Amino acid sequence: MSRRDKAIDPRDPRALDKCVAAINEFSGFSLRGKGRDERERPSRRDVEKMIIGFGKYGGRSSGRDSSTGADSSPAPSGVSVSLVRGGVLISWSFPLNESHRHTEVWRATTDSLTEATRIGISGGSQFIDMAVDPATDYYYFLRHVGDSSGPFSSSAAIKSAADPFFQSGVLVGPDVGIAIDTSGWQNGGRVEVEFSGVFQSYTEWDATNSVLKAETGDAVYVQLLRDGSVVASATPTQHQTSNTGPNGEKRYIHQLNALLTDTPPEGSNIYTLRTVRIYPANSDSYSVQYKVSGG
Repeated sequence: MSRRDKAIDPRDPRALDKCVAAINEFSGFSLRGKGRDERERPSRRDVEKMIIGFGKYGGRSSGRDSSTGADSSPAPSGVSVSLVRGGVLISWSFPLNESHRHTEVWRATTDSLTEATRIGISGGSQFIDMAVDPATDYYYFLRHVGDSSGPFSSSAAIKSAADPFFQSGVLVGPDVGIAIDTSGWQNGGRVEVEFSGVFQSYTEWDATNSVLKAETGDAVYVQLLRDGSVVASATPTQHQTSNTGPNGEKRYIHQLNALLTDTPPEGSNIYTLRTVRIYPANSDSYSVQYKVSGG
């Protein structure tokens, strides 16, 4: 019976001394001095056995098959999926096998591995799938690849988000509102309203007494309401005084640029975007361009 190769016992100081001596020997130095028995010098094979670590005291377990030398890939663990803006984020625990190269991501629209196709690979522990259709059920399967391909994970299912909400138009004042229904939004995302406009207003002219009344100040502002309550509003960012009108009243030109945002709670929410003017009798007609996005 042939003798089985054994690793050094880290508890045996003589074995450690032998390993140190071998390293010094191959690096061109000697701590033994001359005249020692050549048979005491360790061979290259001896050092290989020390380093490779066959037997009881070999290094840490790495999943390597001792019969083939292959490092087997484990089944993926810690797999999770979540929605991100425009796609799906897939995460997993990074494998510890030494030969790991990457992780394959497979996807199907049914819970069937045979129907799945590979959509990408990742050298880390995350992958973002941006090639998704709105409101679609997806099933993701993962497997690690090293010296060989490991087993697939169980499926991780998720429904992709609906199409992002977008609405645009013109508010023609005064006091005209439009409705924004967020009840179908998948992500409960925030409402963003971008609007701009130029308005004209005048001070009050008292024809009876031939005097100017108090100046109007900001002529128009915009409100965003949810379920009838104001959640955000904006007034003109600047105004300038122009020439007086035919009756001596001052004319104001207002510039309005703003972004209104609100994050709705869960559930159905109806928003209203409307304009309000302070002195309706003395404000010219106006319009506000707006764009609403969210979802």
